[in-house]
Amino acid sequence: MRIINKLIRHIKAIRNLIKNEANKIAIEENPLIWIKGLQRQGIDIADDVLTGNINTITIDTTRPSLITIKGKGTRLHNGFKLLTHDFASRTFLNKYKEFVPSSGKVFIGENCWFGENVTVLKGAYIGNNCIIGINSVVMGKIPDNSVAAGCPAKVICSLDEYFAKRVCVC
Repeated sequence: MRIINKLIRHIKAIRNLIKNEANKIAIEENPLIWIKGLQRQGIDIADDVLTGNINTITIDTTRPSLITIKGKGTRLHNGFKLLTHDFASRTFLNKYKEFVPSSGKVFIGENCWFGENVTVLKGAYIGNNCIIGINSVVMGKIPDNSVAAGCPAKVICSLDEYFAKRVCVC
């Protein structure tokens, strides 16, 4: 009887592994499944958000009501990370024996493009038609029609100026 129970447990474990792998493959082939999962958790994210490899994208789901991603051309590239809180409160707890949490809303407008490995932190507001450069860390407000880069990300030019530079191959 013991051997049969052990065999049944192994079969269930293998079945779960196969199911998990099948889910991963389905999500990789259709990111809308991943987006629908985020929506079910309470994140306000549009169906038409474009993604890079979703296995490299991290969206903090601990406070889903704090996140809005409008979509319509917005692209979350490989390595994108969005956090609505920090865990500095752990240091306070260890030193002062007091838990002091901190979190903030994150808003991402329409038609935004994020380079690889961009991190968006709590309290960030990114307007419509923005480009955020590779490896940037967004901590504050990036107004509509801006190109921003750096750590912390700063506006380096308007979208119109960047467009003009790209069009003019002087």
